Amino acid sequence: MAASHITTLPDDKLVRTGSTLRAGALGLQADYTMGLVKSDRASLEEILGKDMLDETGNLLPTVKAIADDRTLSEEESKSKTVVQNVSVRKATRWRTKAMNAGKILMKRGVAEASNLARMTSLDKSLPNLRKEVEAKVVLLTTHAAQAPKPEWVKALAAAGTVIAAELSGADAAQEIDISALPPKTRDAWRAKGLLWTALKQINDAGHTVHSDEPRRAAGYNMSLLYRSTPAKNAPPKEPPK
Repeated sequence: MAASHITTLPDDKLVRTGSTLRAGALGLQADYTMGLVKSDRASLEEILGKDMLDETGNLLPTVKAIADDRTLSEEESKSKTVVQNVSVRKATRWRTKAMNAGKILMKRGVAEASNLARMTSLDKSLPNLRKEVEAKVVLLTTHAAQAPKPEWVKALAAAGTVIAAELSGADAAQEIDISALPPKTRDAWRAKGLLWTALKQINDAGHTVHSDEPRRAAGYNMSLLYRSTPAKNAPPKEPPK
């Protein structure tokens, strides 16, 4: 397989990432994001390069075809059920609340809350998300007394403990034997993981291009991917003007 212009991450990691994504929603998200790329192509090429953007565009038909493939759709449904049931989104929303609590504490002079106020891992895997939630629970518990409302911080920490336990169970249930996957499924999940990785980079570059235009920068987001399942063949959302 030819080297990718998108990332040097190992295939196994891309496959695992792709296993958590819905091809239909990912394709809809990519349609939207590539609409933004069309408008900002020259500026984005200065950051990401022409080859990377071309490869991203070429992945889109492949991922859309996955959504229309009955066998791959069934495999995808089996994989995503665990992730949806434990709601990784619930964990990421909790993390946002914890980070905001950390920012409040830092503004009150608690410098030790710096690790609470920031995302300490960009890894999307369940084990890393669980470790980050557990670490933030410890920090919340440690600094609760220094918060304006300690009871709220303690309740947030307790909620985090429950979420960490859910993620731990999900991690065990979701473990994938990459070597046992049919080649067709492995290639499909790798393509989804690769496209997701590309879209995240494009968003980062878009925020840089429009750093002085907050509204246009905000258009570079992944909201279509993480909303409820889109209707099949739904038209792509129009990029902001």
